[in-house]
Amino acid sequence: SMQTKAVLFVVCLLCLIVWSSQLPSQLPSRVAGTAHCCLRSAVVRGDSADVGYSLRKSQHSPLRIRGGAGDGESEGEPKKVSLLDELKTNLSWNPADHPSGVHWALCVILNLYVAIGAPLASYIPVLKDLALSRKPKKEILVTKADLEKIQREALRKEQDEEFEKSLLEDKVKAKAEKKQQELEEAADKAAQEEADAKSSVLDGYRARVEEAKSKLTPEPDAGPGVVVLRLRCPDGLQLTRRFRTDGEVAGIYHYLDVERCSKAETAADPDEAKMALANEEYSLVSTRPKLSLDDKTATIASAGVTTSCALMVKPVAREG
Repeated sequence: SMQTKAVLFVVCLLCLIVWSSQLPSQLPSRVAGTAHCCLRSAVVRGDSADVGYSLRKSQHSPLRIRGGAGDGESEGEPKKVSLLDELKTNLSWNPADHPSGVHWALCVILNLYVAIGAPLASYIPVLKDLALSRKPKKEILVTKADLEKIQREALRKEQDEEFEKSLLEDKVKAKAEKKQQELEEAADKAAQEEADAKSSVLDGYRARVEEAKSKLTPEPDAGPGVVVLRLRCPDGLQLTRRFRTDGEVAGIYHYLDVERCSKAETAADPDEAKMALANEEYSLVSTRPKLSLDDKTATIASAGVTTSCALMVKPVAREG
């Protein structure tokens, strides 16, 4: 397939370039120059027999460079430059810029290798610099119309972001307002329910007091069958009244409800005072004699009260 052929071509190029990196630069010209120097020396000395030997020796000996003229000449090793390094510094496509056809052909191959992106170059030490510095750079030409289009898109994107942000803020604000409204409605509902419950309790208490007033008999005059009762309430209120012994115990409770409600009317907060009385259950007890007047339908005499005495109002906890 084409992919396999391309891979094989790249591998062959890599092998050729790596192999060429081990060759010294301009090797044929160096050999020819050395041979020419040896041949000229032999002809000047008249020793033609040494020409062949000098030529053969020059092919196997390192090139010597004379450092000066006359007696002060010195010899030294030249700096070796690989062919690959020379190709990297001269990637011209013009054959005239290269010392030989082989040099130019290798340069063409290296240029083609760089043009396709220098594959696998980062894994080969001698070609790693090609992967870093020879990577083709694409130049992007932006026209005025393209620039205006980019600016319009950026402005539209910014406006969209601001719009989305505004929507989000509105949603958060609406959610907070809705939650606050729900809390206020719940508080108003609870307050209304509490007020309704309080009003219902007060209405019930007023109805009970009005019923007590309607059932309360006038205070009798002193005489036989009449006792004087002193009533002491937990709030410090003390009341004194005459009752007939043949009357019901409920009459004492009616009298207490009416009088305590009248006192609550003069309190700083009448409704609160009446609420406390409405929610209170109580009974009448006596210590001397020890009595408890719980049966409201019984007569005062049958409950054990036949003489004047003191009765205390004892609060009783509500059942349930």
